[in-house]
Amino acid sequence: MFLALSTLPFAVGQIQDVGLIFLAGMVRNLVRWAEDDQWTEEELIATALWQCATSTFMVGICIVLVGKLKLGTYVQMLPLPVVAGYLAYIGYFCLVAGLASVTVLDLSDPLSLLQLLDPKLGWKLGLLVLMTSVLLVARFKVDTIWGIPTMPFVLAMQPAIFFAALWWFNISPNDCRKTGWLPPPVPASHGPAIFSYFDPSKVKWDSMVSQWSNFVGLVIVVFFGSALDVAAIQAEMGSKQLDFDGELNTIGWGNIVSGLTGGATGSYIFSQTIFSAKVGVRSRLNGIIVAVGEIVLFFADIDLLRVLPNAYIGAIMCLFGIDIMLDWMVHSIPLMASAEYGLVWMSFTSVMWLSTRSPFGVIQGMVLGTVFATSYFAIKYAVAQRNWEVLNNAHSSVTCRPLRERVALDDLSHRIFAVSMRGFSFFGSSLVLSQTLVAEARRLNPIWVCIDFRGLVGIDSTAAGQLKFLVQQLQNSGMHVCLSSMPSKNIEGLLEAHQIIGPQGLISDDLIFSELDAALQGSENKMLMDMGIEPQILAAEKRVTLEDIFQNFMDSMPSSQLADARSSLARHFDQRELVEGEWLFEACDKPKKIYIVGRGKMRLFLEVPVSKRDVSEISSASAGEPLQQVSGVGEVLGDAGFYSRDASYGFSAKAEQGGCTVYSLSTSKIKELEYEDMASMYLLHKIFIYNNARYQRQYLVPKG
Repeated sequence: MFLALSTLPFAVGQIQDVGLIFLAGMVRNLVRWAEDDQWTEEELIATALWQCATSTFMVGICIVLVGKLKLGTYVQMLPLPVVAGYLAYIGYFCLVAGLASVTVLDLSDPLSLLQLLDPKLGWKLGLLVLMTSVLLVARFKVDTIWGIPTMPFVLAMQPAIFFAALWWFNISPNDCRKTGWLPPPVPASHGPAIFSYFDPSKVKWDSMVSQWSNFVGLVIVVFFGSALDVAAIQAEMGSKQLDFDGELNTIGWGNIVSGLTGGATGSYIFSQTIFSAKVGVRSRLNGIIVAVGEIVLFFADIDLLRVLPNAYIGAIMCLFGIDIMLDWMVHSIPLMASAEYGLVWMSFTSVMWLSTRSPFGVIQGMVLGTVFATSYFAIKYAVAQRNWEVLNNAHSSVTCRPLRERVALDDLSHRIFAVSMRGFSFFGSSLVLSQTLVAEARRLNPIWVCIDFRGLVGIDSTAAGQLKFLVQQLQNSGMHVCLSSMPSKNIEGLLEAHQIIGPQGLISDDLIFSELDAALQGSENKMLMDMGIEPQILAAEKRVTLEDIFQNFMDSMPSSQLADARSSLARHFDQRELVEGEWLFEACDKPKKIYIVGRGKMRLFLEVPVSKRDVSEISSASAGEPLQQVSGVGEVLGDAGFYSRDASYGFSAKAEQGGCTVYSLSTSKIKELEYEDMASMYLLHKIFIYNNARYQRQYLVPKG
């Protein structure tokens, strides 16, 4: 099935160890029940074989369904240090298997490795080290010998040299088997004769059904083991992207066929698949040789292990183990930060230790490693990520105000402290956020603090509690707090539950605004009213005449001779109506006109949209970050572009909700005014100068 379905030409599928562990547990249950209920030997064997086969078949169906539902790709979300720790464990597992094949010791527990210090094992371990060293040299140092690929040559020669040494020292193979240098003889299986034990009339079907909970565990173990095998292969493939769900589909069908033919659960044999990839195998002939060879062994009455020294088998396993461990415990050091590399060892230790304690040990170790990695991320995020930004350019709103109000607000410069919340505020960062904002606000001593939520992705309950503490601290210090740009109903509901907003909240409804500029405008209005000045705002909803807009500029100009120029200049402007979302101009457009906003609001962007007409498809990334929140009534746009040498506006402008009215004056008309109407031209230049001065004050003057 792997030959037929896998996208990898070097893929090899084999029976999986973690699946066998669960199947063995299910068989042990059957043995215990057979003793209690006095089953016959034939009934026990038939039930055990059918239990393994049907479980394998059902596991295959489940894994195919997982692949069809496209759920396997979620395994790719595992942090790299966790996957690296698991892969290092695979290498350790292969290394221990190689040691166990030579010493015939149970080395499942890490502490059991102390048994290798037994002096009686010295010669066997010495031969293992020698053969492994030769294989490592062939793998990493020498590619060819006399024009022959080194690895196949060494693999063929090592058993031959071993038996030549036995002949030279006059040692018989039987003596080697008695002393553990060669495997003991195993009776031949006689291949197809095994199917005679699958007698359905002998099966205790009710006992099989009662193991449904173990079957669920088997599905989980095989799925995660298989998914991790695919993830491990993906990690070795570099830039080549594997189809996770497609490979799981391959594994699922392999288990279905295995179950139908009386086999056990399986997956990729990671070590051999990766080894084949590393040595340059790119042909399915590799898998064909493995498959045909195993089928031949099944039908043949030959014990192949009788002619393979234990040290030779162990050396191959040790080669796989050392190769994998070097990749993920040594060569991976440049791939990650020091703390992340420490997580590799923590994940490796967790998987190694827990795998000796439970059939779910590998999964438990991966889960624990993921917990370590998640905790590391939370700490790093809390320490390094700043979830807020002081908006130094948000000293005031963009509202066009009469002279008296502007003078009064200028005297209160920097008494508004605007803060933008960003990212995801959670338990790890909320305390630092609260403490630093309170300290910054007390240093600046503002009258109003505007907290803008536009950049906030999410917030948890701990952060909401800290935000309540922040608001209380600010209010206790004599500051007024307002909120703007609530991003979602979920965040709004969480703030209400913590009594920050709502009927019982610290902040009343009239201090919650739709956007930051509205909050700044509201704060300014409150400060004006505290000084006994009734705000006369040019409302965005109402169209304002050019004469009224010019009058607001003229209030700050000493020359009374400009009064007659107000009406004269207004006659040269054209009026244009824009619907909501319509672009006025793009950043790269040549400034053929200057504009003054007469109704509504414009939003400004640094970059050029892809299309003026299809605004819904333009992401914030492609449209650019706003230069400021909005441009309101009385705002002059395009004057800098008119005087700029690069002959472009430099930013894009789009009409906000409710549409917009703009007054435009062509640049060619401005040049005519220099010769035809000097009074209007003088007034226009005064407006340009005042508008630029306001921008400089808002954006360039530092806060605090």
